[in-house]
Amino acid sequence: MSKMVRGGALACVLVGFLKPSLGPPNGGLRYFAVASQAMQSFSCTPSTPHLSLTAFSTTRSLSLSAPLRLNHRPVSRPLSRPLYRPLLSSPRVPLGAVATRQGRGNSVFGWQLRAETSGSASQPDHSRKNGETGTEGNTLPPLRYLGDERLMQRQGEVTEQEIGTAEFAQKLEMLREAMKHYGGIGIAAPQVGWWTRVFCFGIEGTNPRYPDAAAMPLQFWINPEIVWQSKETNWMWEGCLSVPGMRGWVERPKEVLMKGRNEKGEEIAVKLGGLPARVAQHEFDHIDGVLFPSRVPGQQFLVPQASIDGRAGWAEGWPSVGSHQTALGQLQDVP
Repeated sequence: MSKMVRGGALACVLVGFLKPSLGPPNGGLRYFAVASQAMQSFSCTPSTPHLSLTAFSTTRSLSLSAPLRLNHRPVSRPLSRPLYRPLLSSPRVPLGAVATRQGRGNSVFGWQLRAETSGSASQPDHSRKNGETGTEGNTLPPLRYLGDERLMQRQGEVTEQEIGTAEFAQKLEMLREAMKHYGGIGIAAPQVGWWTRVFCFGIEGTNPRYPDAAAMPLQFWINPEIVWQSKETNWMWEGCLSVPGMRGWVERPKEVLMKGRNEKGEEIAVKLGGLPARVAQHEFDHIDGVLFPSRVPGQQFLVPQASIDGRAGWAEGWPSVGSHQTALGQLQDVP
């Protein structure tokens, strides 16, 4: 069945449940969400006949390639869609589904859902429980993504009894290996389902996600606290393993004083500046349940990686003078 809600400039798409009889058990299903005016679309692949979509408040249109959360796993698909503010839960579209949304203009007033069979083969279902094998042969937990309930909560501290144990040391090594395997320059424990206040960061040589970033020594932080921050700030195009395919123009203090413990359990206090200060604050946000999209000053400062790659075609000074000029991995004093 499907439901449709109409109201003002907001459209609410509720959940549609589709019977298996609509198509073969392993065959694709094609879902249509039809709104009042012209087409925007996205595609994905379903292992179950269930579809859930989110409504949006729209103001203008933008063509982009955005990550789509499929069974808790992001997959980038070509997507022409308006800039939006989510009103309900994040989209959860089953693997194997193909969905088409129609609607353009200053508002979307309603959706209708219908289904037809499609012959597309379903894609492999990589669930969270499977994990991945790291470069050193260890089995790593899978990443958690934006919208994960526990990822977006403040984490509890590591206890004195845990620090110094062999199990804790193994988890620290797992975190370092996960950062390396998934291609990050920093990673917080909650991003791999370790629900505690621990993170690490560092760059050995170069990192393709931040090609202009300098090398940075590896640091572990346990139960960190930021006890001071400078009034002066800078800006950077931030990315995140938990928000794949997106970049955000984020302002943070230039320097911070952080206290906590290192991987040996020793109490430390370090004044950080430059890129280490930036990454430390990003990872500190993670253990408080905060992800970088909530730090951008406006929706135009949250863009897909494909847009960053094609910045040569950006309008002069868009989305701001500083952001237009700044390469990935570089810091900028100008907003």
